[in-house]
Amino acid sequence: MRWDSLRILPVVHSDNRPRAKVLWLSSIAPSDALLTACHLAAIDLVTCGVIDVVAELLFEEKPDLIIYDDTHIIQYPDLCLKLQAHRVTENLALLPCNLKSTIDEQTIGTLGAHTSIGNYFITIRSALRRERPIAIKDIRRSEAFILDSAQFRFCRGDRCAMISSSDHCLIGPLFDIPEAVLDQSSLSNLVFGNMDTSSRVLGLRISRLRQRIKQQIGVDPIRTVNSFGYSLAGESELSDIWKAGK
Repeated sequence: MRWDSLRILPVVHSDNRPRAKVLWLSSIAPSDALLTACHLAAIDLVTCGVIDVVAELLFEEKPDLIIYDDTHIIQYPDLCLKLQAHRVTENLALLPCNLKSTIDEQTIGTLGAHTSIGNYFITIRSALRRERPIAIKDIRRSEAFILDSAQFRFCRGDRCAMISSSDHCLIGPLFDIPEAVLDQSSLSNLVFGNMDTSSRVLGLRISRLRQRIKQQIGVDPIRTVNSFGYSLAGESELSDIWKAGK
């Protein structure tokens, strides 16, 4: 991922719906980066450092996503079974965090001790889109487009395209940090999670999404950057294409 000009667009929360909730499951306190990311995402963060009360806390708090410390899975093997069972019954999203790893903070989709604000923000929201889409109901705006996650609509001006839940998973990350260029590997991690997928699968999905949206609103919303990755098209780019067509 290229952090050319990092500008995270904060989520504007509507008071008529409950905020999404994330449970931090670790004896280590959450980092300032995670706290800031949740604030920007309008997400309530609940912490749990005592493994014995996890089941009770899941019932009381009903989180949309759990970020858990990898070391707990090793120390408490029954915990993994409890989380997986709750995931199946409650459609709960899970994200592992390896607090002992030395991975670079910009490795998108992988959480560790030095994960950045932007990485937490985009990874958490992508996990919710994949597995808990009911928690993502905001409206995101770029320079040229609007993404209405509640209605699954992609709009430019007064023209709107209806998109699927899988389309939403694919194009949503491009709205979270509009100036960034997502490389193929990073975007694949955000869209598919831990599933083993090839760049060909991602490319095919993007191609079909571009065609569907262009058929409905008349423009291609995604630009390919030097065979590196993808970003949202800007207003100036769309204007140049329109002029060339004239």
